[in-house]
Amino acid sequence: MKGQSAVEYLVTYGWMILIAAVVSGSLLSVVYSQASVETSSLDSDDISLESSGFTRQGSLILGFKNTGAKAVEIKSISLNGSELFTGSGGPKIPALSQESIEIPGIERTDSRQNIDLELSFSKGDLGKLQASGNIEGDIDVANEAKTDFVQTGYSKIKASGGNHILERTIGSKLYKIHVFNATGSDSFSVDQSLNGQIDILVVAGGGGGGGRHGAGGGGGGVIFNQGYSVAEKQYQVEVGGGGDGGNGDGETGEQGENSGFGELTAIGGGAGHGADDASGDQDGGSGGGTNSYEGNTVGIALQPESSAGGFGRDGGDTSYGKDKPYNHAGGGGATQEGGNGALTSPGYGGKGIYYGDKFTERFGENGYFAGGGGGGSHSPTPSDFNNTGGLGGGGDGGSTPYDESTGSGSTGDNGDDGMPASGGGGGGGSTDSGNGGSGGDGGSGIVLIRYPVDQ
Repeated sequence: MKGQSAVEYLVTYGWMILIAAVVSGSLLSVVYSQASVETSSLDSDDISLESSGFTRQGSLILGFKNTGAKAVEIKSISLNGSELFTGSGGPKIPALSQESIEIPGIERTDSRQNIDLELSFSKGDLGKLQASGNIEGDIDVANEAKTDFVQTGYSKIKASGGNHILERTIGSKLYKIHVFNATGSDSFSVDQSLNGQIDILVVAGGGGGGGRHGAGGGGGGVIFNQGYSVAEKQYQVEVGGGGDGGNGDGETGEQGENSGFGELTAIGGGAGHGADDASGDQDGGSGGGTNSYEGNTVGIALQPESSAGGFGRDGGDTSYGKDKPYNHAGGGGATQEGGNGALTSPGYGGKGIYYGDKFTERFGENGYFAGGGGGGSHSPTPSDFNNTGGLGGGGDGGSTPYDESTGSGSTGDNGDDGMPASGGGGGGGSTDSGNGGSGGDGGSGIVLIRYPVDQ
């Protein structure tokens, strides 16, 4: 039985051998298919029976809770009038703690059986106190193979790994959160897993924005897997970096790097097209935006959207034809395609996806991840300017200042970088007639793992 402490002893009393094991800091119950275990009356002011059940080996599990300020020592246990154990040296339950006692050799039947339990214990210097009650269980032997342990009072999982490990209350539960936010390889080591499950968020690095009124980079691909079963082993973790932005000469950005956990792989965000560049890899987790030149196509989202939890959207296109190289499209976000470039305004970055309700809003951009980068501009009019990065860490496109006296922008402006550890795409650089801004770098990815502390 996992979690068993070194407190174990054998006592011979007549025909029965009792093995009582104290499981430190936990309560164990047993789930039977089409079976139930009911309790009544077994409590005093300080000690109560909190859980009970049977194992497939025929042991009765009794989970006790001591709410008093002093430790309790079990002095005797009687079942159906037969005293199984008496004397000193019995199991001890520390103050304000929960422990379980395992009693083997209990006969099971196909019908409902009533077991009368009497327990005596001592507490501090107050002498002997006694509590009694009944445990009733409908034991279905035919479904014995489906029996499984459920552990309460502490997490089923004991694990290590990550740049930070936090405990946060989300809803009504306390969760442990492992944070992997440094780019490169790492590992998540599961030291104990009693049929444990984790929730995993994997976000790839965002794509870099294109330079010199270039397009925005796509947000990194996203995978959210809830209820992922883990075994006692080491899992490989990869956190992808963001792609570099293109230079001010009109270079296309670079695709973001993949992130992963075990067999799960989130694909890096697609690069944003440079102003005059038809090369590069615009496809990605979410696609990068495209420029207005003939032959260039929208970046396609490669992250599969399925029950496995993948998310990604295409980058934006240009809506005014391929012969006017002015304002370019935004990169796609996890839940929204990038905005199209227009004659008077570049495209916005697509919106990312919200997981603040799962991992708190301290991660990503207030809980949002994988927004697309805004597109770069070529002297847009202020009223039409709309190249903000997508919510989820997407960088804004360069905002070339508009000079009303000349009717044009006054200088080139760099696109903003995607937010680190968000998977946001980089913004496209902007330009006037002579000065080109660089595209913003994509934001790095992140891997988050959570599981309940008290199951």
